[in-house]
Amino acid sequence: MAIGFVLAMAGGFLGGFQAMGGSFPLFGSRLQQELALESNASFTAVDVDISVGDVILSTGSTFSTSMNWGGSGYALTAQVEGGTLVVRSQSKGNGLGNLKNVSSSVHITVPEETVLEQVSVHAGMGDVSLSDVSVSGTLQVNTGLGDLEGRRLSVQGGAVWESNMGDLTIQGDFPCDLTATSDMGDLELTLAQARSVYTVSATTSMGDVEVDGEGISGRSYDQSGGDWNLTATSDIGNVSLDFG
Repeated sequence: MAIGFVLAMAGGFLGGFQAMGGSFPLFGSRLQQELALESNASFTAVDVDISVGDVILSTGSTFSTSMNWGGSGYALTAQVEGGTLVVRSQSKGNGLGNLKNVSSSVHITVPEETVLEQVSVHAGMGDVSLSDVSVSGTLQVNTGLGDLEGRRLSVQGGAVWESNMGDLTIQGDFPCDLTATSDMGDLELTLAQARSVYTVSATTSMGDVEVDGEGISGRSYDQSGGDWNLTATSDIGNVSLDFG
């Protein structure tokens, strides 16, 4: 395994970011594995799709990706394809039962003032956190089991946040359509825009709805006439909306 690590690192320095990613599927080990990718190779979009693991996307001093994972039959890979950073998980066997002892995390950074064209993050089980990120196109974030958090974000082309079981905490500049849903979890949205720019639909089947600090009688709030659609839905959980 040590020889493989040396070869992978050497290939990265010779061939750049893409050569380093994707060459590290280590299976069958219960030891914690780590891989840090950092080079001058930039990317304009992010596409993460992993079965298990927490994902962090934030600003930093350079374009970089750090990953670690542990548990048998599971591995993470990363590479740049056509300007998109692609992160994937590989596992032996199917079903969550085979991944019950797996743990992993992915931390991606982009330089400050970078504007990404598109961001897509999916984690079957795991928390997702985005901070200080700007996206000119669409943002899609979802997890089957985990909390979703977005801080100081700027998204221009539309945003979708989904968790089957987990809380959503979203704050930023969203002059676009925005959807936030959780089957079981609280929603807290703090938006830079005025309430009047949205057509709003906020509902919960079991919980409270609050808009700009005021409780809403019943379990739904609707407003029409806005340029963009804002949908916030929780089957079991509270929904809180605050506007600029």
